[in-house]
Amino acid sequence: MVAYKMKRPIKGVYVRWHADRNQIFPDYRDVSGSVVSMRRINKAKDLVNKIIDEERATIEREFTKRCSGKPRFDFDFAKEKVNSTKLSSVVKPDESVYGMTTAGTIWITPMKMSDELLIGTLLHEALHDICTVNGKVLCERDDHHVLRALGDNC
Repeated sequence: MVAYKMKRPIKGVYVRWHADRNQIFPDYRDVSGSVVSMRRINKAKDLVNKIIDEERATIEREFTKRCSGKPRFDFDFAKEKVNSTKLSSVVKPDESVYGMTTAGTIWITPMKMSDELLIGTLLHEALHDICTVNGKVLCERDDHHVLRALGDNC
């Protein structure tokens, strides 16, 4: 088992994982969790960065399947986005938008989220725009296709 897939990879955080080794996203439970705060985001950042580091080969393999041509990956950009995550004061909390990315910053909606959903949202947003082919990023539809193959339910 990969180190980040322990039952409690971070003190006070409970995460359930998919059994399939190619699925890097948490297995989302149907629980609400507590309201997202910067304290919870900061705890989740370390785990998401570990996932990005330890699963590079899996991520590259799934993106490469979707690309024609030679893809390039910028995992440092993904980690920069994770590290610059902020709590959104603009997005109104509802069940349709958990987070979004603008100009290299991830914005998380301050609403009730389980630990799995918070980690999955950070990972989802971090993996957007990390793959380029011929200097162009993949479209959102292709990104989501890859994220679903990696275990997300986007």
